[in-house]
Amino acid sequence: TFVNGKRGERHALQAGDKIQLGETLVYFLEEMQSEEATSPVRKGELTGQEVEGYRLGRLLGRGGMGIVYEALQVSLERTVAFKVLSQELTSDPALIQRFIAEARAAGRLSHANIVAVFHVGQSGALHFYSMEYMAGGSVEDLLRKEGKLEVARTIRIILDAARGLEYAERHGLIHRD
Repeated sequence: TFVNGKRGERHALQAGDKIQLGETLVYFLEEMQSEEATSPVRKGELTGQEVEGYRLGRLLGRGGMGIVYEALQVSLERTVAFKVLSQELTSDPALIQRFIAEARAAGRLSHANIVAVFHVGQSGALHFYSMEYMAGGSVEDLLRKEGKLEVARTIRIILDAARGLEYAERHGLIHRD
């Protein structure tokens, strides 16, 4: 077990802290009040910054390799999801190449059940790619909001995911998650 990269460190957890349990990462996020609503909005360390033509907004989520923000692609005035490779992984050239390969592989796919990738790039030590923004959020977000789903709706979601995975597999791409 590691806390903020240090083995067995004990302290009061704060926003931004990261706990690693084996290959699982758990993040504690800062919340701020949205100006448009009373529901909290998750804020990441890049929220409010502009990176290579993208204005970064609220934090959408974190995964094993990166952090995803809602962003505005300024040139096209469109909302995108903006994935940034985690800073602690940027010291490993193999992980950087894996991140870029992930973006390029997804960028070659075009299917209704697969999020489109628009751009992959680098700004200083920051590696990123932009992709289609899904306003409805993920299935995980849906479950958090609505709880248990009806069987018919669950089956439709599973079929949509399976169609996307089947298409990707036919094009030589295997989803690791």
